[in-house]
Amino acid sequence: MTTKLVLFLTLAIGVFGQSPMLASAQRAADIRIVDMQRLMSESIVGKAARNNIEGEVKKRQAALGAKKMEIDRLKADLDKQAAVLSAAAVEEKRGAFEKTVRDFERTVQDQREEVDRKKASEIGRVVAQIREVVKEMAAQKKYSFILENDTQSVIYSDASLDITDEVLKLLDSKKIGI
Repeated sequence: MTTKLVLFLTLAIGVFGQSPMLASAQRAADIRIVDMQRLMSESIVGKAARNNIEGEVKKRQAALGAKKMEIDRLKADLDKQAAVLSAAAVEEKRGAFEKTVRDFERTVQDQREEVDRKKASEIGRVVAQIREVVKEMAAQKKYSFILENDTQSVIYSDASLDITDEVLKLLDSKKIGI
């Protein structure tokens, strides 16, 4: 009977006494963090997205630059001809010039909005790819939580919990979305 009592007490202490601490330590081991900004800027897919956006901006700036030069030329012509044309002709040319400027400003605004949409689309695509790789890694390594390491939601994290380098290697090895 004494042996059974000792065995029972040992099991009870093991199950009830240490269990919460062990479970807590186990849960803490299942939590990791990643630096999304670093993944966006250093990964192959992140760099490709940034290059796509920069290429689009340069292409649009070149087209807008040509239109701006045309507006500058029209302004110079209007200024030169103002002295020799009648008041009605100057007003007509000025009205046409102002309409051209308004159209150009609308085009600039449309181009900005289009670039912003493209940027959001590219960033969304890269974030989705990163999330897929993170989910895959979490499943493989049996992590319960992987949090984004940002100052808004994480006040402190031990550097040993950061798996950004591992995620970056896995993401780049897949070469997805290039």
